[in-house]
Amino acid sequence: MPENTILVVGSHAPSLELIQACLASEGYCVVTEGSGEDALERVGDLAPDLMLLDILMPDTDGFTVCRSEPYRVFRRLSYVSPATVAGVCWLRS
Repeated sequence: MPENTILVVGSHAPSLELIQACLASEGYCVVTEGSGEDALERVGDLAPDLMLLDILMPDTDGFTVCRSEPYRVFRRLSYVSPATVAGVCWLRS
């Protein structure tokens, strides 16, 4: 993956699309996944610099994804809802 890669995981497609457009316009490489399970399946291909992860998802919740072995490389975790980021992106547009 290129530098400045952000993985955005959430179950609300319109929010994911808005976040992707907003961050991509700032020069970030944005990868989106629609569920925690999808993010876990793709972890071998991804080495994101930042992960925006929804906590409440229908399959695997965000806390479970964070605690999974592939993502333990993230030493510091800050929880920011993708819906919050989508709101900021919407306000900026």
